[in-house]
Amino acid sequence: MMTLGYYLAKNGPADIIEGTYDIKRWFEEASSKEKNERCRLCYRMRLKKTAQTAALSGVDIFTTTLLYSKFQYFDYVVEEGRKAADEAGIDFYAEDFRQGWKEGITLSKNDNLYRQEYCGCVYSEHERYS
Repeated sequence: MMTLGYYLAKNGPADIIEGTYDIKRWFEEASSKEKNERCRLCYRMRLKKTAQTAALSGVDIFTTTLLYSKFQYFDYVVEEGRKAADEAGIDFYAEDFRQGWKEGITLSKNDNLYRQEYCGCVYSEHERYS
């Protein structure tokens, strides 16, 4: 099994940048849904793409920073991550990282690291400013 650590040791750090995001499809599907189902749709779309990209890159396991945020629907993230992994033929690493959430914020602020204060969708951004 090629873990991320093994991949990085073998190939060095790499940024995988996916320039396509099917925002039209997301809006078409998300606009008629309640918040929790919009989030689930977003998890499904993003984790599916992540799993496919990982599999094509030769990585056998992936995870997501969504498992760190206390503002995300943890169970949905795990379910959609596992479905995406199964479809791509790889594994999904699911661990509840939320217990370190508060300390992580303090450490990142102390180190002047960028912290995005919303998940990235326009609904979340609107909530952030409301």
